[in-house]
Amino acid sequence: MLSSIVTFVGSSSKRANLLKEIQEAEIAESSADGNLETGKVLNQIRSLKRAGMTRWGSHFASVNNLVHMFKEVSQLLQNMMIDKELAGSIRGDAKGFLKSLKAFDFVFCLLLTNKIMGITDLLSQALQRQSQDIVNAMNLVSSTKTLLQELREHGWINFFQSVQQFGDDQGLDMPNMDAPYSMGTGRENFYPEEFDTSEVRALKLQLEHYKCQVVSDKDFQELSSLAQVCRRLVETGLEKKFPLVDMLIRLVLTLPVSTTTTERAFSAMKIIKTRLRNKMEDEFLSGCMMLHIEKEYVDDIDSEAVIDHFESTGDHRAQFR
Repeated sequence: MLSSIVTFVGSSSKRANLLKEIQEAEIAESSADGNLETGKVLNQIRSLKRAGMTRWGSHFASVNNLVHMFKEVSQLLQNMMIDKELAGSIRGDAKGFLKSLKAFDFVFCLLLTNKIMGITDLLSQALQRQSQDIVNAMNLVSSTKTLLQELREHGWINFFQSVQQFGDDQGLDMPNMDAPYSMGTGRENFYPEEFDTSEVRALKLQLEHYKCQVVSDKDFQELSSLAQVCRRLVETGLEKKFPLVDMLIRLVLTLPVSTTTTERAFSAMKIIKTRLRNKMEDEFLSGCMMLHIEKEYVDDIDSEAVIDHFESTGDHRAQFR
């Protein structure tokens, strides 16, 4: 998606000039407000860069530039989306790219890629030199591995906070990760509102006893899954002793089942509603998705019967036979 956005924005000199004008206006406004540090080599006008096929450093430059120009690129796509002088297909592409650009998953992957590539950039540059300093290269390998391990083990919270801050600065809709998760399974719905304060306190107490009694119980040793734990609770009769813990485990086990339909729907949407089909109406999209998701039922539909029914509804400009 990043490559497509860069290609779309940079496909004409007019768009490149418009992007430059937006950057200049942004720099002038920030400087007038006193929110921008000024000085030599500061506040340079950037341009989006396409990643080369053989130069790893060009990928980092492409990602890094989009991070720094995120607001300006968003503004350009917004302007193109409402520009009546542009062809409808171009406005539609601009709308689709803007939607993708502001999506949380895109922003998250963009910043994570930028973070990782920033850590590995020095090593990448060193390995591309014709004259290799083996000692320096090995030291860079060691320091790069250390920094990546630190990011993995201790840097996740700070990184995610930076993602949230970036989203707030750009005015994006960021998900609230502290919000309780709700789900439905069959006829039963499990929401936080259905558990009163006393049940929450009782659950905490049961978990404390569960930790002391069950974890050290020999009957629960060498169990490798929650399903086995749930089954063993029933076999030993402990599900009656810890009913809320048992319910909690069952909720976790049913979560994948309850989200399967939703995940299939989103997967189908990504396949059906591509960038070239982003103007598809909701009713038509819903029908296409239903046919894609429920393939096992669609196989039993007689196409000839559908055609006969369609032709019987009235005259049409196109004949099917």
